[in-house]
Parts: sequence; C-alpha cells; structure tokens
Amino acid sequence: MKYKITNKNMQTYGDCQWVIGEKKEINKKGNTLCTDGVFHFYDSPELAIIFNHIHGDYQDFRLWEIDCDEVAHDGLKGGSKWQKIIKEIPILQISLEQKVEFAIQCAKSVCKDVEWN
Repeated sequence: MKYKITNKNMQTYGDCQWVIGEKKEINKKGNTLCTDGVFHFYDSPELAIIFNHIHGDYQDFRLWEIDCDEVAHDGLKGGSKWQKIIKEIPILQISLEQKVEFAIQCAKSVCKDVEWN
C-alpha cells in the first residue's frame, strides 16, 4: 500500500478532486515528479505527514491508503500514472522529539564526517 494526503475536501494540487474507489489516470508523457505528469504518493503514513509541510502544505488534511503504480521515486515521495483511493486512515500524531530524531537520522545518512556521526 501507498499513502496520499489531500485537503479536507479530498482535493490536491490544481483542485484535483478525489473520490474513494475511483481510479484516476494521467495520460501525459513524462514521469517527472512535481509536474502534472504524475500523481504523488508516499511509502508510509509517517512520511506523508512529515513531508506534507514541504510538499502539499495542507493545513486541514486527510490521509488516505491508496493503490497505484510507480513510475518515479526520489526517496521522499513517489509518482504514479494512476491512483485509486482505498480508504481514509487516522492521522498519526508525530511528536517533536520524533521529528528531531528523523531529521538527525536523515543528516547522518548523508553526512560523511565520522566525528559528527
């Protein structure tokens, strides 16, 4: 399963309206993330929530379990040519401590300084 964030009205970028159980498809060429050539998704509910503020920035958001294909991925989010919302899932509460730990682990994964790590 993959995960998607929408606003409270089940809409995403460009006022794209989502409906539970309805398959949406993009027939444009290209698989580049952050374009209108793909729909976005996350690999976990936690990543969807953490990255909402830098990707969609929905203030009152909803979290969905979805089915989709995968045509692109940058390590943070994925892109697909089709998606179908399966069901709404509860929004997890992620503490400040958990967010800081996540940030530290991200930094450690790319930092090559042995002393810092």
